[in-house]
Amino acid sequence: MGLLIASVTANAGVIEINSQDAFNARGTIVQNTNFQSYGSGFSFPSNPLVIGNETFRANSPSIGGDDYGFSQQNFTDNSISGVTIDIANSFNLFAVDAGNYDSAGAQTFNVITNLGTYSFTENLTSATYTFFGFEATGGENIISFNDGSGNLAPGFTNVQLGNVSAVPVPAAVWLFASGLLGLGALRKKAQA
Repeated sequence: MGLLIASVTANAGVIEINSQDAFNARGTIVQNTNFQSYGSGFSFPSNPLVIGNETFRANSPSIGGDDYGFSQQNFTDNSISGVTIDIANSFNLFAVDAGNYDSAGAQTFNVITNLGTYSFTENLTSATYTFFGFEATGGENIISFNDGSGNLAPGFTNVQLGNVSAVPVPAAVWLFASGLLGLGALRKKAQA
């Protein structure tokens, strides 16, 4: 009789996290990028704009928002063609505060990992930020984010990167596994 070994299969994918507090509780935030240092009004940064582990791309990149009623400056595409945020290194947590320059509506966000693309349809409000957090599971890492299809003009700030904290194995599982090993050893000794 062979030794019984329990295995757990992790499902790959991306899950959405709906609050900043829940996102913070998942792990360690390594980078949080906002655009407050650009001052009021609109400015037009380089394309691409690299800040730490994040590379921001847009057809016509601009940073602004305060003169549209936003509480913070944000990165947007002035031509409403979409924003892409590429991510260097290995991170499985990504979050962003997003709002819309026009009226409220639905917008598709694509979270791209090393294994696939996951799309989420989100409701954005006019000149008000909403938090959107994402966690890659099953060994995936988030490598890019973009605002896919939609007719909105989203702006993004507080772009966060991090990693999920390791979850310790409960003592009860170790105790159960030790018991199985002990029973196996006793059974082998009894058969000898």
